[in-house]
Amino acid sequence: MRPRLFLITPIDGPADQIVARVSAALSGGDVASLLIDIEAIDPGNRQTLVKSLVEVCQKADVAALIRNDTQLAGHAGADGVHVDADLGDLESILTSFRPRNIIGVGGIANRHDALLVGNMDIDYVFFGQLDRPENENADPVAIAMAEWWSPIVEIPCIALAGNSDEALLQACETGAEFVGIRAYAWNNHDGPADAVRKANGILDGFKDE
Repeated sequence: MRPRLFLITPIDGPADQIVARVSAALSGGDVASLLIDIEAIDPGNRQTLVKSLVEVCQKADVAALIRNDTQLAGHAGADGVHVDADLGDLESILTSFRPRNIIGVGGIANRHDALLVGNMDIDYVFFGQLDRPENENADPVAIAMAEWWSPIVEIPCIALAGNSDEALLQACETGAEFVGIRAYAWNNHDGPADAVRKANGILDGFKDE
């Protein structure tokens, strides 16, 4: 199976620089979705920056998802929300956001919680820790969860890779429908567009037979 890229916004930088970097990344090739991690954005600039990022995604035909803020997602015209797992909050979000918005869930601690979430009306699960520093290697827990999930559950999953080509390969080999990248895109010395081109080249090796 040929997975697609799930891009996560940078963790630092001024607002105009973040918008420029994201725009450059999306020019580099196929990206399915952009997760706008508002928890890494200065609250004073949050609403303006999110709206700008959503506009960049719309021009590139990329789904824009907001982390943990349904109100901001609605105001900015985003395609959906990414919720860190809380079953009570998730039920409320599903009631208010269905059927027109994408709803994905991350922050899943174990298989039991993953299956509980999987029984709800969600669009994807995300395996990986957004709030931890990224290493060259993919998080072994995220890889193990994606390997377990992919063959048995129809709901798509995203496996967060690390900051290296080898980590992207690890994530692809799980069978996940999407591979999450963050530092891999923003720390590339040739720029984010080159990183996305390079990542898509790796993902092309996993096309359906």
